[in-house]
Formats: sequence, C-alpha cells, structure tokens
Amino acid sequence: MSKVLFTEPAEYDLVSIEDYIRDILNNPTSAIRVVDDIIKEFYLLKQFPKKHGYVRDKFLIGLGTRMSKFTQSVFIFVLAFHELIIYDIGSRNNSFIFLMDVPIESNLFHF
Repeated sequence: MSKVLFTEPAEYDLVSIEDYIRDILNNPTSAIRVVDDIIKEFYLLKQFPKKHGYVRDKFLIGLGTRMSKFTQSVFIFVLAFHELIIYDIGSRNNSFIFLMDVPIESNLFHF
C-alpha cells in the first residue's frame, strides 16, 4: 500500500477534532496529541488494512468499505488499488461535535 489519502470531509473531521479539544475542552496539548495519535493510526492501518471488518451495508461492502476503531474514534475507509482512502472520522460515543453522518446506533456499522 503506497498512499493514505483523505477525502475533504475526513480532513474536516480531523480539524474539527483538534478544534473541539483545543477550544471547547480547553486543552491544546491534548488536541495536538490526539490528532498526532490518529494520524499515526492511519499509517498503521495502511500496513494491515484487511484486518479490519467491512461495514454492514451491502452496497458499501460492494465498494470495499471497511471500518476501524481507535480509542474514541471510528474510521471509515476503502482500499483502492495501492491507496487507502479515509472517508470519515467519527466519534464512538457520539459525545463530540464531529459525529459521523450516520449514527453508530443505526446499526449500519458492524463492531
């Protein structure tokens, strides 16, 4: 796998995570650490992307859409040729402002 790419919404999610922790939780040091840890996890994900399960939705499975959990976050990604494309970064507990478009409670994603 040669590249990790982020869609524009995923980039926005990452910025929103940092902004929320820095500004709302008033913890700039943690904001940097959390974002750095998430980015490191993407590069680990790049090494073993197939160890992560598919989402439940049959249409999305047909597109190769997989999901990975990391601390309080959920990553939605697709393997495409030699690229790992990150589509969404969401909260596992829905307590943050950067929630996924489809709530985890909707059972769309399989844990």
